Amino acid sequence: MPLSVAVVAAVLAVVLSILLVFNLKRLRRLEAEAVALREEKSDLQRRLAVEEQKSGRLADVERELAEGKQLADRLRDAKSATETESARVTEALSHRDSDLAELKARLASTEARRRS
Repeated sequence: MPLSVAVVAAVLAVVLSILLVFNLKRLRRLEAEAVALREEKSDLQRRLAVEEQKSGRLADVERELAEGKQLADRLRDAKSATETESARVTEALSHRDSDLAELKARLASTEARRRS
Protein backbone atom coordinates (compact mmCIF):
# COMPACT_ATOMS: atom_id res chain seq x y z
CA MET A 1 0.00 0.00 0.00
CA PRO A 2 1.58 3.18 -1.11
CA LEU A 3 2.21 5.87 1.41
CA SER A 4 0.32 8.98 0.92
CA VAL A 5 2.08 12.22 0.27
CA ALA A 6 0.77 13.54 3.56
CA VAL A 7 2.37 10.68 5.53
CA VAL A 8 5.68 11.09 3.72
CA ALA A 9 5.52 14.82 4.33
CA ALA A 10 4.74 14.23 8.01
CA VAL A 11 7.63 11.76 8.37
CA LEU A 12 9.96 14.16 6.61
CA ALA A 13 8.75 16.97 8.85
CA VAL A 14 9.47 14.87 11.94
CA VAL A 15 12.92 13.88 10.63
CA LEU A 16 13.71 17.48 9.75
CA SER A 17 12.50 18.62 13.17
CA ILE A 18 14.76 16.09 14.87
CA LEU A 19 17.71 17.17 12.70
CA LEU A 20 16.91 20.79 13.44
CA VAL A 21 16.89 20.13 17.20
CA PHE A 22 20.22 18.28 17.01
CA ASN A 23 21.74 21.03 14.88
CA LEU A 24 20.45 23.71 17.26
CA LYS A 25 22.01 21.86 20.22
CA ARG A 26 25.25 21.52 18.28
CA LEU A 27 25.14 25.19 17.32
CA ARG A 28 24.63 26.23 20.98
CA ARG A 29 27.54 23.99 22.05
CA LEU A 30 29.77 25.48 19.32
CA GLU A 31 28.75 29.01 20.32
CA ALA A 32 29.62 28.25 23.96
CA GLU A 33 32.99 26.87 22.86
CA ALA A 34 33.59 29.99 20.76
CA VAL A 35 32.84 32.22 23.79
CA ALA A 36 35.20 30.15 25.95
CA LEU A 37 37.91 30.37 23.29
CA ARG A 38 37.47 34.15 23.01
CA GLU A 39 37.79 34.49 26.78
CA GLU A 40 40.91 32.31 26.76
CA LYS A 41 42.35 34.39 23.92
CA SER A 42 41.72 37.60 25.89
CA ASP A 43 43.37 36.08 28.96
CA LEU A 44 46.39 35.01 26.91
CA GLN A 45 46.66 38.48 25.38
CA ARG A 46 46.61 40.05 28.86
CA ARG A 47 49.26 37.63 30.08
CA LEU A 48 51.39 38.33 27.01
CA ALA A 49 51.15 42.07 27.66
CA VAL A 50 52.28 41.53 31.26
CA GLU A 51 55.20 39.37 30.11
CA GLU A 52 56.20 42.02 27.57
CA GLN A 53 56.21 44.64 30.33
CA LYS A 54 58.29 42.35 32.53
CA SER A 55 60.79 41.71 29.76
CA GLY A 56 61.06 45.45 29.13
CA ARG A 57 61.74 46.03 32.82
CA LEU A 58 64.22 43.16 32.83
CA ALA A 59 66.26 44.88 30.13
CA ASP A 60 66.32 48.04 32.26
CA VAL A 61 67.38 46.06 35.33
CA GLU A 62 70.12 44.31 33.36
CA ARG A 63 71.40 47.67 32.09
CA GLU A 64 71.36 49.10 35.61
CA LEU A 65 73.16 46.02 36.91
CA ALA A 66 75.88 46.42 34.28
CA GLU A 67 76.22 50.09 35.21
CA GLY A 68 76.41 49.12 38.89
CA LYS A 69 79.15 46.60 38.15
CA GLN A 70 81.12 49.22 36.22
CA LEU A 71 80.74 51.65 39.10
CA ALA A 72 81.86 48.98 41.58
CA ASP A 73 84.92 48.29 39.43
CA ARG A 74 85.79 51.99 39.26
CA LEU A 75 85.29 52.35 43.01
CA ARG A 76 87.48 49.28 43.65
CA ASP A 77 90.22 50.78 41.45
CA ALA A 78 89.88 54.15 43.20
CA LYS A 79 90.05 52.45 46.60
CA SER A 80 93.20 50.58 45.59
CA ALA A 81 94.81 53.79 44.32
CA THR A 82 93.79 55.61 47.51
CA GLU A 83 95.23 52.84 49.69
CA THR A 84 98.49 52.94 47.72
CA GLU A 85 98.67 56.72 48.06
CA SER A 86 97.81 56.49 51.75
CA ALA A 87 100.61 53.98 52.32
CA ARG A 88 103.05 56.26 50.46
CA VAL A 89 101.97 59.31 52.49
CA THR A 90 102.18 57.32 55.74
CA GLU A 91 105.72 56.23 54.85
CA ALA A 92 106.68 59.82 53.98
CA LEU A 93 105.23 61.06 57.29
CA SER A 94 107.14 58.38 59.14
CA HIS A 95 110.38 59.61 57.54
CA ARG A 96 109.48 63.21 58.34
CA ASP A 97 108.78 62.22 61.95
CA SER A 98 112.19 60.53 62.12
CA ASP A 99 113.82 63.60 60.57
CA LEU A 100 111.98 65.88 63.02
CA ALA A 101 113.02 63.75 65.97
CA GLU A 102 116.64 63.86 64.76
CA LEU A 103 116.50 67.64 64.32
CA LYS A 104 115.04 68.06 67.80
CA ALA A 105 117.82 65.91 69.22
CA ARG A 106 120.47 68.00 67.43
CA LEU A 107 118.83 71.20 68.58
CA ALA A 108 118.76 69.96 72.15
CA SER A 109 122.40 68.90 71.88
CA THR A 110 123.40 72.24 70.41
CA GLU A 111 121.53 74.15 73.12
CA ALA A 112 123.10 71.96 75.78
CA ARG A 113 126.57 72.73 74.45
CA ARG A 114 125.85 76.46 74.34
CA ARG A 115 124.80 76.48 77.97
CA SER A 116 127.86 74.77 79.16
